Amino acid sequence: MNMSVVTNTYRRTIPSLFLGVFLGVSMPHPLTPVLSTCTVGNNTLIGSFTQVCNNVQISSSVIGQRCMIGADTIIRNAYIFDDTIIGPNCVIEHSIIGAGVNIKEKSRVEKGCLVGDGVVIGPQAVLLPFERLSKRRTKDIEEDDSEEDEDDEDEEEDDEDEEEDEDEVQDRNEEDDDSEVEEVEASEASFLLNMND
Repeated sequence: MNMSVVTNTYRRTIPSLFLGVFLGVSMPHPLTPVLSTCTVGNNTLIGSFTQVCNNVQISSSVIGQRCMIGADTIIRNAYIFDDTIIGPNCVIEHSIIGAGVNIKEKSRVEKGCLVGDGVVIGPQAVLLPFERLSKRRTKDIEEDDSEEDEDDEDEEEDDEDEEEDEDEVQDRNEEDDDSEVEEVEASEASFLLNMND
């Protein structure tokens, strides 16, 4: 991952290629557009192709590649994975944000929060300290659906088996009745033969 460490707080007013030379600090990746009104603080890493809008404040944080940070957002002591979109006027502090997360405008993520990959947080949402959010896996849902389908099929098969079993029991009962009748008839015949003798 192409990232650079920023060791001094500064307000960008000149191109980053020259600023790094003048201040002696390592700047965000050259392919990372950071507007002139942003403040990037100490110990901050910003990944390549990440877009940072006007008046954003970032300090002691790691931001992955291909992220988008909306205007007037504040990010402190946070770790934000790749492909995450953070809307304007958001505040994220001391938290971990997974890959592919979409945080809508005016949301607040408090200290110690953990947001899983692919989660969408609605506008003006507030996550209380140490809250956890995750997205339900679609694979689990598909597996649950397939298990339900299999259960339904199994139940149908069981019903058919039970019907077949009932039919077999009835056939056996009828055969037993027939054999009993035959036995009675045979015993009567032998009785009659014995009587004739």
